[in-house]
Amino acid sequence: TTPGGEETPAVLVQCRSSDEGERVRLREEIRERVRSVTGMNCVIELIPPRTLPRTSSGKLSRAKARNLYLNGDIKPYDLAA
Repeated sequence: TTPGGEETPAVLVQCRSSDEGERVRLREEIRERVRSVTGMNCVIELIPPRTLPRTSSGKLSRAKARNLYLNGDIKPYDLAA
């Protein structure tokens, strides 16, 4: 949520890279691609592999991931701005 109270889309990306510089580059590249395709600014969060919850059939559970993220239970990598 922005300071003005507007909701901002978030993209959670599981990332294997341990190099912080590579993570920053990847985050910016994803942000630009999302902006160029959708015209929207969004929050890009890189998270450790196998962090996103799955359904019993193995699909990603977007609703559960959203709730975990909003509750602070999914911890993104701490990257320089």
